[in-house]
Amino acid sequence: MIILFVVAVIVLADRFNEHRQFVNQLDTLGQDAWALVVTGERSSVGIYVTFRDAADAERAGFVRPQYYSEERLQTVKAGAEIRVRYLPAQYASYVVLSDQLETVRAYRGYATDVLLALAFSWLWIVIYPDFLYLGYVDDNQYIWQRRFK
Repeated sequence: MIILFVVAVIVLADRFNEHRQFVNQLDTLGQDAWALVVTGERSSVGIYVTFRDAADAERAGFVRPQYYSEERLQTVKAGAEIRVRYLPAQYASYVVLSDQLETVRAYRGYATDVLLALAFSWLWIVIYPDFLYLGYVDDNQYIWQRRFK
């Protein structure tokens, strides 16, 4: 349980840092462009769009649907033109809707599954605190018989 807790905290910190870094890069390096929605269907990587960058080169990117509400995603249909903010090619192929940057900044969905693991480990330790000492006690049978019988 302790290992699950430690791993969950590390994963949560990593995901938070990755999202924060993505948003910071959008703020500092991001540029806006008009994009054409190639396919309005949501795939595992996002909604596929094409756009022209500052160097007038054609680029492709993905809009992650998990950032936005269903109402906003209804406007992102195949053939529609949308305003996106993108990063230079060496950074990422993900783009965000320019008018929804605050929504992306406030997004915390990356933490849901990790927080469930943390909640499970905390609940287990609250209910069975003796479980923490399982590896330290010579007579482990006492803990197993007392708690799990």
